[in-house]
Formats: sequence, C-alpha cells, structure tokens
Amino acid sequence: LDATQPGGYVVTQNGSQVTIAHASATAAVAIANAAGAGSGAWSTATGVPGTPASTSTHAGFDVDGHTVALATDYSGNPGGLAADIQSQLDHAAAGVYAVTGDAAGISIRRTNGSALPDVDDFTGIGAAVFARNASAHLTLAAGELSVQVGTGPAIDITGDFYSPEALVAAIQGHVPGVISVHVDQGSGRMSIDARQTVTVGGTQGGAGGSLGFAPSVNPATGSLDDADIGTQGSAAAAVERIDVAIDALTGRRSFFGSMQSRFDRIVETQQSEGALAQQARGRIVDADYAGEAAALSRSTILQQAGLAMVAAANADAGQVLALLRRAT
Repeated sequence: LDATQPGGYVVTQNGSQVTIAHASATAAVAIANAAGAGSGAWSTATGVPGTPASTSTHAGFDVDGHTVALATDYSGNPGGLAADIQSQLDHAAAGVYAVTGDAAGISIRRTNGSALPDVDDFTGIGAAVFARNASAHLTLAAGELSVQVGTGPAIDITGDFYSPEALVAAIQGHVPGVISVHVDQGSGRMSIDARQTVTVGGTQGGAGGSLGFAPSVNPATGSLDDADIGTQGSAAAAVERIDVAIDALTGRRSFFGSMQSRFDRIVETQQSEGALAQQARGRIVDADYAGEAAALSRSTILQQAGLAMVAAANADAGQVLALLRRAT
C-alpha cells in the first residue's frame, strides 16, 4: 500500500484479524477482488467510519507579521502555551523573540530590548479572550538612575528600555568598572558585580525610588570551594572570585617586588658608602703623608740653614781673631 499511496493507509493486526484503514479520511476502506491461494479465508467486515481529526485552531494571532496558530488546548498550562508560541516564532525568526508565560498571562518581547513587537489579528476560538496589554517599558530621564563604581564617575542611565536585558546592556556598556550585570529569572532581582563598591543613585535608583535598588554589598572572598556555574549569576560570581584571587596575587607580587627593590637599593647604598669610605680613607692617608713630608722637608731645610749659619759664624769668628793677632 505504501508503494502506491505512501502514508495513505494504516494496517494493524490483532491475532488473526487484519485491519486496514485510511490514515486521514473518515470513510471506510473497501476491500474487493480477493484472489490467489487462501483467498477463500479472507472476509470483508463492514467498514466503520473514522472519527474526524481535530484540526481547528483554538487561537491565532500575528507577531510582527509572523502567524502563530494554536491548535492545542493549553488551559492550565501557561508554560506549554509559551513553549508552543516560542517554537513557532523561532521557526519564523530564530532568536528574535523571547516568550514567557505564567498564570497572569503570556509575555512576548524582542531579545534585543527594542520596542515591543506588534501583536494583532487575533482569530479562532480564543480570539474573544485573547487580548493585548498596554506596552510595558521603562523610561529613564537624566538624574533618575546613576551607577558609580568605586571613585569613578557616576554615569546616568537614560532611554527607553523594553526588557531587563536592555537595561543590563546599558549599564554594562556605559559604566566603567562593571564586571557583569545579571537578572535572576526567578525573583527578577538585578545584580551589579564589580571589584569596587557600586553606588546606585538617582531619584528612581535608590532604595526609596521606584526601581528599588538596595545598597547591598557582598564582597568576594576569592575561594572557589563552593563555586557554581550553573546559572549566569553564579558564573559571574565565580568569575569575580577568580578576579579577586588574581588581584590578591598581583598585590602580593607587587608587595614582594617593592620589598626586593628596597633591599636592592639598600645593598647599592651600602656598596656606594663602602666605596666612598675607601676613597675618603685614601684621601686622608694621602693628606697625612703629604703633611708629614712637608714637615720633614721644613725640618731638614731649617737644620741645613742652621748648620750653614753656624758655619758662617765660625768662619766670621776666625777672621776676627786673625785680624786681632795681626794688630798685636
């Protein structure tokens, strides 16, 4: 049967009974002209019409022109409804939309954080109750939200944000010193990770503002004993711990490097002082020798002068005595 009409029939066997039915049509299959060996054992039962397949659309709508057709009853199953819509939108435009669902309703947004998608043309059984809420987005003006890391500049975050990811991208892309920003999908809490203290200000950013940022500081210890990378938030925390550990090692290296430099300078100073002392001693010895030599030369000169004077005096006395002898 598949050779002549692929997928057109369904053949089942229950003991000695073989049943042949149409795969999709509701009419019974007519079997005739049985021939060949054993054909007499064949018998044709009265055909029983099948039950029409349910192909109706419970609800349908368009998302930016992409048609979404819901042919399953998702009453009490918002997660399944969101998954079905997500699958159809991914087939039409992969990675463009993010669909979430809970008891309160279904949310469809663009993943790039731009304006909300255009959802319209509701049809089908659920068209009367399938409604679109007003656009939900966050508008921030100058002075309403600022983020500062350490002693760096306080950066104003301004603009229209249609998703948490858009606000995350704005903070991480404009505030220097921010390591990561992530949103807990369960609680909706946004966390900003940095190596220094993060200060969130502005009329809407503080604890008293509508955004409700609380000044909670959780210093990283650098230990990876209980590190978990199962979620974006825990992975960012693990990376921050590694950064803290690297900073600690860098700080230790700088400390020991400065100590080594100090010891090197002390050794150089001692060597220089030793060389200067040797030079000074040599100069002192040279000066003492020169002084002694000068004193010796002076004594020698005086001695020689005295001897010369004595000799001259003796010579003069002899001449006087000789004159006296002649006079007498």
